[in-house]
Amino acid sequence: MFGYAIHNNGGQVIKQLIGAYTANYLLVAGGGSGNGGGGGAGGVVTNTNLTLHSGGPAYSLVVGAGSASTSANGENTEVIRGSTGGGQQIVLATGGGRAYQVGGSGGGAWEPTSSGGAGTSGQGNRGGNAGGSVGDYGAGGGGGGKGAAGTNGSGKTPGAGGNGSASSYSGTSVTYAGGGGGGSPDGRFQRSASGGNGGGGNSSFNSAGNGGTNLGGGGGTGYPPNGKSGSGGSGIVILQIPTVSYSGAVTGSPNVSTSGTLTIVKYTGSGTYSP
Repeated sequence: MFGYAIHNNGGQVIKQLIGAYTANYLLVAGGGSGNGGGGGAGGVVTNTNLTLHSGGPAYSLVVGAGSASTSANGENTEVIRGSTGGGQQIVLATGGGRAYQVGGSGGGAWEPTSSGGAGTSGQGNRGGNAGGSVGDYGAGGGGGGKGAAGTNGSGKTPGAGGNGSASSYSGTSVTYAGGGGGGSPDGRFQRSASGGNGGGGNSSFNSAGNGGTNLGGGGGTGYPPNGKSGSGGSGIVILQIPTVSYSGAVTGSPNVSTSGTLTIVKYTGSGTYSP
């Protein structure tokens, strides 16, 4: 590999300029909203082979928002080489499914005998099925999480959201992408359900917890006729770049820190990195 290095007076490398280098990354998409069934968590993608080209195009880091609407899933989180208007998508984490819907993790179901949405392979898990029986109200299934499927509703008991998954890409262990808790079956049975670890929103009859910000958690839900719907949590992008290769050319005000030989660049909103 061609390139050159800058050394200090003691001969130690303080900056290495090379044609290409490899970064690690973690992407978490925005979570889905709850509506009877718990919202599915945003999809999670991690890898250790993002090749960055020194002097080449900037990489756009697009951080997905959580769904604030029961008619839309959480937004995708992406890495794009070049501008967001005409660049090449390199990595995609899929937004969490709102209730019933397929997503990074699927949303939980609510009407009796109905099924939760599927998760995206490698990114998350399915939402829980609804409890109850035909002609009755169902107990909502929990939204799927990165680490586990949403729990099925059973009889009058709503299902908990699926747990998320821990990562140390930020330099410390953080759990991301928990699913939202499922909803109460009706006004006679005012039940609650917990969101999954990693930002999943809790559910109860009269309130609906939101998914965790920058954790990609799914939203919780209240009893749907009461109009209670928790929003999904926003996503995040984390890059781990060898410090000797880190350019420092960023936009979007990411948090920058170091851990050992790595520089950690954490985007909680969209921005760019120029290698």
